[in-house]
Amino acid sequence: MRKNSITFDELFEIVRKRIWIVLLIPIIFVSVSGYVSYKYMTPIYAVSTQLLVISKEKEGTEMTFNDIQTSLKLIDTYSIIIQNPGVLNRVIKNLNLNLSANQLNDKIIVNPITNSQIISISVTDPDPEMAVKLANGIAKAFIEEISIVMNVHNVKILTEAKADKTMPPISPKPLMNMAVAFVISLFISTASLFILEFFRKGKNKINEAGQFPNTF
Repeated sequence: MRKNSITFDELFEIVRKRIWIVLLIPIIFVSVSGYVSYKYMTPIYAVSTQLLVISKEKEGTEMTFNDIQTSLKLIDTYSIIIQNPGVLNRVIKNLNLNLSANQLNDKIIVNPITNSQIISISVTDPDPEMAVKLANGIAKAFIEEISIVMNVHNVKILTEAKADKTMPPISPKPLMNMAVAFVISLFISTASLFILEFFRKGKNKINEAGQFPNTF
């Protein structure tokens, strides 16, 4: 084994002698991460409402396989229309929002449920009650818009968004941030010790070589 190589026992000894450094750096990183997450990062909440697309406009009529297929084909079209400026501006007007259509659109995620006649509209906002208002407002504005533009009445609100006081924010996630900070900082502190020790041994070897008498 080369003289400047480091054995496993030496690695263990390096960590043992400087264990305070290995632990101190992660403690600092975790503390800073937790403080920033709780103190400075704005909580973001998410709610969703669901729409049911049907091809029969009259209640009480039996739906056929073709009716269901027609509804499924409408899902993609309706998903695009939901985020159309016409619908968004209607929401802004109905709710008297101080937002642009683009700003409102950034809060929305439209998700057609695969192999179903359901469209999920998710909205994120720092205020959970505002998120609920936006989600339900978008659903109602969309139904109004297609009834005017397409002259159809084949969409119903299946599930309205509701505010829950116990609802946790989707971000930030302080515990996850702190866990990531711990793992990364532990790796950095440990790797730094090994790198410094490697260079220290290399420097010592150079110094030892320089002490040999010149025989030439």
